[in-house]
Amino acid sequence: MQIFYQNDEQLQDVFDFLLIQKPKDINYVAAYKKIVDEEIVPLFENKNVSFDLIIPPYFALWWAKNLENFDELMLPYRYLVEKAAYYKNVRIHWLYDENFVFDIRYYKDLTHYHPLINSLQLSMIKEGQHVINKINFDEKVLAFKSLLKRIDQEYFFEVFRRNVRLIPR
Repeated sequence: MQIFYQNDEQLQDVFDFLLIQKPKDINYVAAYKKIVDEEIVPLFENKNVSFDLIIPPYFALWWAKNLENFDELMLPYRYLVEKAAYYKNVRIHWLYDENFVFDIRYYKDLTHYHPLINSLQLSMIKEGQHVINKINFDEKVLAFKSLLKRIDQEYFFEVFRRNVRLIPR
């Protein structure tokens, strides 16, 4: 597996994240059930509206850095998928089986992607591609997690060390 990169000033935050920051604090996921139940699911009740939600396609190294908390970080998505199963007007899309999540050229930083990805997402929604549901959730998540385990983070740390200069804050 290969992850691509480019030498870009915007990658300073990526470099900082990979080399300095600790993995994501997962305490924030504690409130996800309340948020889903109170703020998202009530919208689904409007049967005259079709909803296409996208699980945000963060750059793969973000997930690799947080691999120790991967299962916990997936809990909000699992819960949302389970809740959405009761509504015929809701589809949720999972884009982590697309190669662009391993290509830093499509990202501004680890969690914000290039406008081309927006167009790709719209096309996938139109075509009904990459739908994740209760039946395929575990399979898709496990496949992505397996790919993440194969990422050699040290290799990418070295790529960033050679290609991105650290700007003190």
